[in-house]
Amino acid sequence: MERRPGRVSEPWSGQLPVLADTTAWLKVSRAPAEVRAYWTEALRTRQIFVVPVVRLELLHHERDAIAVNERDYELDQMPQLELTPEVADDAMTAMLELAARSDGYHKVPAPDYLIAATAARQDPPLAVLHHDAHYDKLAEVLNFMPYSLVPQGTAI
Repeated sequence: MERRPGRVSEPWSGQLPVLADTTAWLKVSRAPAEVRAYWTEALRTRQIFVVPVVRLELLHHERDAIAVNERDYELDQMPQLELTPEVADDAMTAMLELAARSDGYHKVPAPDYLIAATAARQDPPLAVLHHDAHYDKLAEVLNFMPYSLVPQGTAI
């Protein structure tokens, strides 16, 4: 993979389409009204993509079978992306590249590697919507744009 300068997540201002990380799904209800409005419109127009690892994480967070089934139905309405062997290879390559930079620099949750690699594999690459600083690091070695629900460091 080619090296690229680090990209710092920009606050999301409704750019579409996006692949939403688990943190975006879980925290958007506490985001500013403008961000919630962008999210609602993106859901309505099916511009938020879902990848299996995010779906699993979101279903895991639900409290009971009814909530799991409701969330599963909601996610099923969104465009789905596959986790392919090529995505897995890209994720592994990204980890090795980050590890080579300095000790421990590769310490990013495995699902985030897969989400970022999936976004980067699309033509054109999808942006990743998140509330998680790991995506800035992943954007150093994978070709996608990270967008944060709110400016980095802002608690929601």
